[in-house]
Amino acid sequence: MESRGSQARAPRDRLSEVRRCPRVFRRPARSYERRIAVGGLTGWYTDFGAGAGVADPVVILATTLARGRSYAWTIDCLAPHFRVITVEMPGCGRGSATPGPWGFVQYAQWAVRFLDATGLSRVTLVGHSNSAGAALVVAANHPERVGHLVLADSVGSGKAPSVPRVIAGRSIDALIEHRLTLVGWHHVVYNALFQPADFFHQIWLSVHEDLKRYAARVRAPTLIAWGKQDFTLPLRCGRTLKEVIPGAELYVSRGGSHDWIIDRAPEFAAAVRGFLDRVASAGCGACPV
Repeated sequence: MESRGSQARAPRDRLSEVRRCPRVFRRPARSYERRIAVGGLTGWYTDFGAGAGVADPVVILATTLARGRSYAWTIDCLAPHFRVITVEMPGCGRGSATPGPWGFVQYAQWAVRFLDATGLSRVTLVGHSNSAGAALVVAANHPERVGHLVLADSVGSGKAPSVPRVIAGRSIDALIEHRLTLVGWHHVVYNALFQPADFFHQIWLSVHEDLKRYAARVRAPTLIAWGKQDFTLPLRCGRTLKEVIPGAELYVSRGGSHDWIIDRAPEFAAAVRGFLDRVASAGCGACPV
């Protein structure tokens, strides 16, 4: 199944649309972040919202190329409906440096330990860009922990362009998402300066790591959410993952670019809610196979 977002509101100020969601971060984001040590390595996370009581908590793995606080707008739009935990993993932001540059398997192992440490038995797991690689591995290797999977503009399709073209595409996306770029550029620079080994290794992995062998083993209901104007990882990457993940649904944001999960937060939140509602209406639950 493939669905597309409406372009009716595209000409309007996208930042003003984001601000329609009730604000969660009423103080600087740093004041909400909690430190956690898992497996001898430090990560940081925020925890907002109560949800409806029966819905699985939504856990957002922040892309390892940015910061957990980069997702403040996304949290604003999801927290009225779900408990939302956003995780800044080691090798990212203020997290510990990893013992060596990590791949997606190591990040997935740490993420599962984080779920254990926070008492989260089953979640709706959201991965974005590079962190979606870790989310994909968690869903494949630990199906009992992932009730639903959301992959936003994910790595791992085996269809990514070359490193120079990815970097060039990221520059175009930064112009498309100009408001997000203006307020969030320093999050990326922070990682490049303070976590350089992981930062540049993750860029390399985004092009060279093929995760379709994991994708084929995913059994959780899966939403692949993609920006049609993603020049970093083009839409063909999302369509490839849809073909490999059993029963996956593809949502295409017509106005969205690589980081539309943040830049178009109300649309992303609506896409996630619609997906979860459809799964619940079908009586699918976690769809174990």
